[in-house]
Amino acid sequence: MVWAERYHVQSMLRQPEEAASRWGELSPALRLFPLFALAEVGWAQRGALTEACRLTQDALLAKRPELVPAAAWDLASRRCAGLRYSGELTLPSAWFASGPPPGTAFDHVARLGVPEIEARLSPVDLERLKALEPQSWPILQTYVKRVRGRELKAADVREAYGDGADGDRAALFGLLALKPDDRERVRILGRLCEVEAQYCLTLAEELTYTDPLAAVKAYQRGIVDTRDRVAVSNSTAWLADYYLDHGQEREALELAQLSGEVYSGAGLGTQGRVFERLGRLEAAEKVFQALQERYEGGALDAFYVRQMRRKPDGPYAEAGRKALEQLFPQGLKTTRVDKLTALKAPQRGEVFVLDSGWITRRYERLGAKLGDIVRTVDDVEVSSESQYMCARSLSDSSELSLVVQRGPKLYELRGLFPRVKYGPLTAGKK
Repeated sequence: MVWAERYHVQSMLRQPEEAASRWGELSPALRLFPLFALAEVGWAQRGALTEACRLTQDALLAKRPELVPAAAWDLASRRCAGLRYSGELTLPSAWFASGPPPGTAFDHVARLGVPEIEARLSPVDLERLKALEPQSWPILQTYVKRVRGRELKAADVREAYGDGADGDRAALFGLLALKPDDRERVRILGRLCEVEAQYCLTLAEELTYTDPLAAVKAYQRGIVDTRDRVAVSNSTAWLADYYLDHGQEREALELAQLSGEVYSGAGLGTQGRVFERLGRLEAAEKVFQALQERYEGGALDAFYVRQMRRKPDGPYAEAGRKALEQLFPQGLKTTRVDKLTALKAPQRGEVFVLDSGWITRRYERLGAKLGDIVRTVDDVEVSSESQYMCARSLSDSSELSLVVQRGPKLYELRGLFPRVKYGPLTAGKK
């Protein structure tokens, strides 16, 4: 429960100091419990991580492996790299010394996750496991790879689930994981939307490329029926712009209110943008101020920069100049790809990297790949997330241009990219 509370406060509410403070208050008492070392391995940083890893190894992995959940083996293996590389870390194979006991599929997920154990299973063993748990994803993948000698295909999933494949969440997610073509992806998402409303939001995002009217309907159903209101507030950006672009200002304002009241970063961003596009600049400023106070990204500074560029002598001119200096200390530079040279030794913290949180379908369609370093966006040089977000907000074009560095090479990526909008609907509209 304490772990869940910290994750919620730190990752969902974006209040890391409050999360760390609360964790610090409770830790002394919780250290009386043998398994608390595993929790500290998950959260500890630097020097404290070394101590937590050593305690986990000595008190649990080596002496009481039967107490350690399978996921914790993976966590310790990833976070305690120093002990792993030195050979001091007890590995899962020490406890999961064999495959599932004969006649059962007991703990097969954890056991098949240990390469040494998986390799020791014979085709007969895998046939028996598949008969016991025909719809287990790890068993199905291992069976197809080892017995049939190839990668998993959609036909294997449908064989395992039979006529129920299109009504089973696990089967549908498995089919999605196989990266079907766009048409099949939309069909699968449509079935998930029928099964659970939250997936209508994912379906709607996919439909924005090909069928905006269907996307609106999917968004509307997802927004009304999804229980996770944070997920809803994070998914309203496109629909808010659609309403504004089609003269539905009342619906846009209602959606903005719904988005902002959850206080998620994306929800506040949508609320602020609706106010900004309608010319309600004081209201937008307050929302972006709240957004910047709680979340990273420089939303308020970017707002001031946009307003200064639209009206160089307007009420936000001075704030815009200061924000520009804050965001771009070296100035806002416009550079084309042929004028750039690849960075020889880029360091994290000095460049903006498209990590797993950024590589969504939109970026994949553009040609971006995990680990790309963004050098320019719409020809503006950037080296941080705040700079990137500001530069990307200076245009409402449905196309985006990026120059990324991938290894020692530079690539220019340009294409359709349904980004959110910040520009006013009509001059002077309130």
